[in-house]
Amino acid sequence: MQLNNLQIKNAKPRDKQYKLFDRDGLYLLIKPKGGKYWRYEFSINKKRSTHSIGTYPKITLQEARNGLIKARDLVTKGINPNQYKKLEELQDNHNPQGQFEAVARAWHNSQSERWSDGHASRVIKQFEQRAFPFIGSIPIAELKAPAILAILRKMQEEGIGESTFKLKQRIGCVFTFAIAEGRISHNPTINLEKALAPKPKERNNPYLTEDKLGTFLRELEHYPGSPLTKLALKLVIYTFLRSSEVRFARWDEFDFDKNEWNIPAERMKADAPHVVPLTPQILNILKEIKHNARKSPFLFPSNQSPLRPFSENTMITALYRMGYKNETTVHGFRGTASTILNEQGFRHDIIERQLSHNEENKIRAAYNHAQYLPERKEMMEWYSQKVEQLSTPASMSTPFKQSA
Repeated sequence: MQLNNLQIKNAKPRDKQYKLFDRDGLYLLIKPKGGKYWRYEFSINKKRSTHSIGTYPKITLQEARNGLIKARDLVTKGINPNQYKKLEELQDNHNPQGQFEAVARAWHNSQSERWSDGHASRVIKQFEQRAFPFIGSIPIAELKAPAILAILRKMQEEGIGESTFKLKQRIGCVFTFAIAEGRISHNPTINLEKALAPKPKERNNPYLTEDKLGTFLRELEHYPGSPLTKLALKLVIYTFLRSSEVRFARWDEFDFDKNEWNIPAERMKADAPHVVPLTPQILNILKEIKHNARKSPFLFPSNQSPLRPFSENTMITALYRMGYKNETTVHGFRGTASTILNEQGFRHDIIERQLSHNEENKIRAAYNHAQYLPERKEMMEWYSQKVEQLSTPASMSTPFKQSA
């Protein structure tokens, strides 16, 4: 006996799920919590299986029977309707799952197990900052080379050279992944680099000499922009951390009892936890940041939302406005610190450790796990005093006597 609409509407949940059968393997499954689900039982190659048609009342009795006819037709041809449904979803690129962002995240998830946490985080952040806002909602089958090229050229115009080619390569990997899944048949990023400016030759970031650093510090005091931007640049200079390591700084990383900043491995380029000794000068900067920042887990929250840090362009834009576009970069302050400290006679090992550089000698790196924290604290105190003195007009060099 077949079902009718009144039976379906009046079917009440019980302690255990139960079935109301219609015809040809179609039935309504009623769950204890009241949900009603259309199911079709079928057999292919002597194996029993169940095909989901939808939920009631979203799918009416007549619509469920139409779905049954379609599924039974596939079964008679030896096609599993569940596999056919999955293939349809893959080919329906207007479905949210077929949009570029969804496919890119699926590719990222497929690769994450063989990546370090830090690398995986950097890859998805680049997509979130540089690709998803512009092409994330476009169905991947409709995404053409000009839209991708526009993103990459914008990055080159902003002076982000090396990262441009990394993003191009990663977008290409997403298309390769989509081809393997049967979503598309063509990768529009192939040969795209020929339409871009040539890949920049690798070179060291320009950095300020000791004298120019003093001039910059004094000019920074009169910078008319946001106080937080000025404080972020000061924190970079005093700690010689990378731009992203400062931008994403969180208050819960600071131990003010030990006067240490403990940065977790996933936020460091070297994928290892990093300790920054907090000198009196750095502590004063942190107090000013606390005074100027909104309530946020981040030291430098975005104006749009306290739940994310400010833009990666904030500090470099400040340097440009101050007239230092061709003089230095945010990363260049690391070169300034390294040069001053090496010239002053500090040990190379402790400078490199404070810069969080990986050991170039792979054999030595396997055995050298020293943190040199006491020496690093002494070095950071000296450098903080040095920077503080350089920020005054009558700066005097403070000699350093190497510890025994």
